[in-house]
Amino acid sequence: MRRAFLSLSVIMLLCGAATGARANIYGCDEQAYSCRHKIALLGRQRDEMFRLDEKAAKDGDPEAQYNLASDYKTGAGTQPNMGEAIKWYKKASAQGFFMADRELGFIYAIGLGVRKDFRESARWLKRAAKAGEPMSQAVLGTMYENGTVLARDLDTAFALYQAAAKKGDRLALYHLGRCYEQGLGTAPDAAEAMKDYQTASTLGFVPADTAVGGMFEKGEGVTANESLAASWYDRAARAGDGDALYRLGLYYDAGRGGLKQDGKKAVEYWEQAADANQHEAQFALAKAYIEGRNVPQDYSKAHRLLAPAGLSGDSAPAAALLAKLFERGLGDAKSPFDAYFWYTIAAYIDPRYEGRREALGDTLPPSRKALAEHTAAPYLAAIPRYKLKRADAKDSPEK
Repeated sequence: MRRAFLSLSVIMLLCGAATGARANIYGCDEQAYSCRHKIALLGRQRDEMFRLDEKAAKDGDPEAQYNLASDYKTGAGTQPNMGEAIKWYKKASAQGFFMADRELGFIYAIGLGVRKDFRESARWLKRAAKAGEPMSQAVLGTMYENGTVLARDLDTAFALYQAAAKKGDRLALYHLGRCYEQGLGTAPDAAEAMKDYQTASTLGFVPADTAVGGMFEKGEGVTANESLAASWYDRAARAGDGDALYRLGLYYDAGRGGLKQDGKKAVEYWEQAADANQHEAQFALAKAYIEGRNVPQDYSKAHRLLAPAGLSGDSAPAAALLAKLFERGLGDAKSPFDAYFWYTIAAYIDPRYEGRREALGDTLPPSRKALAEHTAAPYLAAIPRYKLKRADAKDSPEK
């Protein structure tokens, strides 16, 4: 992340005001790299800032090496060059500048100028987290919670969220609230969950607004109040949060939370949520298109909505409903092969669909059945195991 602008009062405290350095309006020694860099930064003199960063970085200053890497990453005073950015972040890291470890973790997670590599990302984030960098602790916590990159360890995830939350990291506060709400790595505590969600909300973390709305809807940690829930959902929906858009659609569909029942408005919110890849909204909207409720009946649109919801692992019913459409030839040609493929996805997530899968599989030639299972295999492998409702969904042994 690009270094933040600092107020003059903070600069005076951090720079040479206490060292007897020559005074200026910045309160620091103009001969020092750190002071000259801040002056250029505050003055938005990017070319000068890059020149200063480059000279000091080549002289071995780790902060300058980090700043130079950021210049190359963002194109500040030079052309963007991720190869140079990574090189200088690694030089800064080698000297113990842990912010560089964080940036490298994010670069490998995103695949910015390199092949995306979550294991390499985790390696760098562990270094930064060990040094106490809060954003790295929060992101590493999600890796331990999900169990997709690292072996699932809810105790470690909770400890990382807690450490980062104490430093005011809003992502960590949100996830710490989830831990307390759901009893992940700690005993459930609705009041503590509500407090953490509200703190994250005050820091501008939009998903926390949706979470606060959920607490008011369920009456957990607070007195149930659907009007307040609707207000919080509306606040988050205006910022584009998919979960809030979905929940607000449910409220309009049923006329809850003091909102007038309006099926068409519900569909509008679900369409926005579906565009944001919110899988429950995709399922709800697909059902509306199948039933022709508040929208013209359109099985083809239902197909397009159900596929991403089913493959996500979040909605076995979406996969099963798509299987049924293929089974009956609604919206596409009748295809027992495709139906079996989607029942395989559904049954992997939720074993309650196993019976229908087996019954349909008995009608297929063995070669077609095997091909459908082979086609489904990579999609099944991509579904995080914590999402499965299966008794055999053990944690990954990978470290």
